[in-house]
Amino acid sequence: LSRSDEAGPRLLLWPEAAAPTLYSFKDECGPGHFKTTLMVKTSAGKTKEAIKAVEQEWSKNPHAEALPLDYTFMDMQYTSLHERQERLEQVMYGFSGLSLFIAMLGLFSMSAYQIHARQKEMSIRKVLGASARDLFIQLNKPFLRITLGAGLVAIPITTLLLRHWLGNFAYKSPINPWNFVLVVLIVILLLLLTVCHQTLRSARAKPVDNLRDE
Repeated sequence: LSRSDEAGPRLLLWPEAAAPTLYSFKDECGPGHFKTTLMVKTSAGKTKEAIKAVEQEWSKNPHAEALPLDYTFMDMQYTSLHERQERLEQVMYGFSGLSLFIAMLGLFSMSAYQIHARQKEMSIRKVLGASARDLFIQLNKPFLRITLGAGLVAIPITTLLLRHWLGNFAYKSPINPWNFVLVVLIVILLLLLTVCHQTLRSARAKPVDNLRDE
């Protein structure tokens, strides 16, 4: 980015708050170029009068018939822009929810397989005096370790990447790392809700049902 001032052009190596500035592409605002766009700021309640005044001035243009006056309101343009962003946000939420649902289905299947494979182990532990609480913790421990490990790796990397990306903007919201911690806690809660029923059923099962063939 370069900006001209009294001391001459200088290079901006960091983002700064935007001052009132005019940017021209290929000298569109220079001599010999037609100016076809005008921004008008009106006082409250004077919008119709301003439109009539602009129409009168525009009619004096010899090319007015070939290029009729067309106007829009800036608040409507910004509203349309925000509507597109909101639709994009809804689509992202939808895909995120779908991805989370598919991940929970995979977790449910994997936990069902792991718990079924360890039924005899849990029965032996129960015969040796382990309580249902101990068995519940033992069955959920591998999944909790994976989730916590993924969170410990993802939170610092995500924070650094977001700070690097937001460093290109002068106006930005601060990053709160506790939001990522909250996300990890929500994922752990979903994990427990997904595998809780299976682990509780396996922990409360009678050892004789799983060891009678041994």
